[in-house]
Amino acid sequence: MSKRKQHAPEFKAKVALEALKGEAIYRFQKPDSWSDLTLEARMALTDDVAGLPSAFEDGALPAKQFDLLCLNSQLRLLQNDGGFSVLQQRIIRFASALEELENVPLVAKELELILDLQSDAFWEAVTVESLESVRKRLRGLAELIKPKERKIVITDFIDEIDEGTNIVMPDIGSGVDKARFKMKVRKFVEAHRDHITLNKVKFGQQLTKQDLDELSAILVSEGVTDQKTLKNLDDDGGLGPFLRSLIGLDRAAAKDAFGGFTTLHRLSADQTEFLDLIIDSLTEGGIVEPAAFYESPFTDIDDQGIAGVFSREQAKTIVAIVRTLNESAAA
Repeated sequence: MSKRKQHAPEFKAKVALEALKGEAIYRFQKPDSWSDLTLEARMALTDDVAGLPSAFEDGALPAKQFDLLCLNSQLRLLQNDGGFSVLQQRIIRFASALEELENVPLVAKELELILDLQSDAFWEAVTVESLESVRKRLRGLAELIKPKERKIVITDFIDEIDEGTNIVMPDIGSGVDKARFKMKVRKFVEAHRDHITLNKVKFGQQLTKQDLDELSAILVSEGVTDQKTLKNLDDDGGLGPFLRSLIGLDRAAAKDAFGGFTTLHRLSADQTEFLDLIIDSLTEGGIVEPAAFYESPFTDIDDQGIAGVFSREQAKTIVAIVRTLNESAAA
């Protein structure tokens, strides 16, 4: 007996099942059926439509992961959610990783878009449609990016539990609801992106007390915050550093800050990677404390962090550059 005959009853049953569900398929092909999803409609979608087989091939796992990243970005953008900036930086890092593969023909074909994704101009005019175009054009390249191998660090020490200490959590202890405050300030930044003080924050230029006083007055007058919140924010570092952490540092400005150092020294691959990681951190978070150079992900390059990658004098120079950038956000 042939395999075709053996599977005939199973095949007929499958076709019959799909025929029974044809009514639901036809029903939900009409746009009007989605305008008011009743409980019965939701159950029909779950029971009769969601489980139907599909011949659609949606690519390898990296492509699906990039799909998810873009989808979440689109949702955050539509909701004007503060979490959008985090996903934005992930897409920028994705594009940066692809740029390193520019010699691959498939990547070279999309190089203009890849470079555009790393520019401020793209994100200033970003839309759901432009993100969808990015997803479609770059998803097939995701599997070309190879994950970097991380070093395993093994420690051998005994934990000792000391007396308890009260710790003020940065997001709630000072009386400033930063999550909510960030959302309001982010909307303000979007509406005033050409403001001279915000540009100084973004491009790492030194702020003055007058800059912050004028900006504080605008924030209060537009109902974004009040004097009490600003005073509490001063206890957490001040408005300037808060804005820098929210806006980030312009990537070109971060690179320029290290321009003299890279010109003076012939850097090894590890040193270049370490500096790129600092620039990524500044671009994403705006401010990086030098103490972080002895922690992951910096210690993934060398167990000793910056001390294992650069000489003592070089490390001192890098730390001085980073501190100058950090301090430029404070008056």
